[in-house]
Amino acid sequence: MKVYTEFTFDMKTGKEISSSSFNYDGEVALCGGGGKSYRTPEPAPEKAQTKSIDESQVTARENQRQKAQRAKGIRSSILTRQNEQQTAGNTLLGQ
Repeated sequence: MKVYTEFTFDMKTGKEISSSSFNYDGEVALCGGGGKSYRTPEPAPEKAQTKSIDESQVTARENQRQKAQRAKGIRSSILTRQNEQQTAGNTLLGQ
């Protein structure tokens, strides 16, 4: 049986570059089992495709931001109960 003590190979071609070994004919014990088997990794997902944004989408998003800013100001001025003047931040839903 040939026992390798050093083995170098080219990973692109799989060809041997150099090696060091000796012949052995003594007893051999079985290890029985071994480590975990290697599992081939899943292929990487394809990159997400990007979409171009047109002017109408930019305008719509800006309108949403402006509405949110206006609603934020209204939120603290609407009270849900009569005696809550010292508690700011309540809305019609009491949140």
